[in-house]
Amino acid sequence: MDEKQELQFRKTFDSLVSEAWNLCFLPRSSQLQQLAIKALEKFRDEEVLTAKKRLCAAGNDAGARTMLYHHSIVDAMVFELAMWMELNNQDHERAWRYLVAAQAAVRGALNARPQSKVNMWAKKLRQIETCVFPPMLFFSIGITAHERTCSICETAIESCDHVPGRIYGGEFCRLLIPTSTQHECSVVLNPENKACIALRYDFFGDLVNAFTWEVTEDERAKDDEGSDGHIIEAIVTPGLLQRVRYNIADPRARDIVKKQHFCVSLALDDKSGRLPLPTQNE
Repeated sequence: MDEKQELQFRKTFDSLVSEAWNLCFLPRSSQLQQLAIKALEKFRDEEVLTAKKRLCAAGNDAGARTMLYHHSIVDAMVFELAMWMELNNQDHERAWRYLVAAQAAVRGALNARPQSKVNMWAKKLRQIETCVFPPMLFFSIGITAHERTCSICETAIESCDHVPGRIYGGEFCRLLIPTSTQHECSVVLNPENKACIALRYDFFGDLVNAFTWEVTEDERAKDDEGSDGHIIEAIVTPGLLQRVRYNIADPRARDIVKKQHFCVSLALDDKSGRLPLPTQNE
C-alpha cells in the first residue's frame, strides 16, 4: 500500500466509523443503522482483510497488526449498531449477544493498539451493560479438555511456541478445545464469556423472562412432584440452551431472587454457587 492508497484507506475508515458512531443511539433509524453496517462490512471484507493478507504475505507483522486493529474496530462498530437495532426490535437476547461481541472486539482493538478513545469506548459499552440491561446471571462450565489446539498452527498447544492472546501475522492466537467432558456448571459474577447467561427463571411454576421480567402463560416450568427445585433456562456454553435445576433452601435467598439480585443470592447463600450438570438440552 503506497502513501496515496494509505491516505485514502484512512480517510474512508475515519469517515465510515464517524458516520456509524453518530448512529449508535437507541432513537436512531434502524434503516440507517443497517446501511451503515453494510458499508462497514464491505470495507472490512474488500479493504481491511485484503490489506492484512497482503501484509502478512510480505512478512510485515507491524502492518498486519495495524490491520487487525482496524478489523477489530469495524467489527465492534458493526456489533454495537446491531445491538441498538435488536433493542428497537425488542429482541433483548440477541441485543445482549451483540453487546458482548462488541466488548470483545473492543478488547481486541486495545490489544492490537492501545488508544485512549478506544478505552473510552470500552467504558461506554460497560455502562450500556449496567444501565440499559438488567443484572444478569452468568454461568461458567467445569470441563476436562481432551485436546488443546493452537489456532495459529493448528497443532497441540503444548508442542508449539505460540502464546494464547498474543498476535501472530495479524491474528490473535486462541486456545481451541475440540473435545472435552463437562462436569458441572457454576454461577459466577465475572464469567469468561458473558454470553453464557440465564434466559428464563422459574418462580414456583412461572417461567420469567430474564430481560423483560414478564411471565409467559404458555411457558410453564414443570417441577417434579414434591421437589423443592426450580428451573433455570440458560446458555451455559455458547450457542447451546440448556435447562438446569437449582435448590435454595434459605427463604431469605428466595426473597433476594425475587428482587433480581440472583447472582448475589447464589454467591452468598448457596456457598459454592455450583449447579448440577444439565441433563436435558432445550
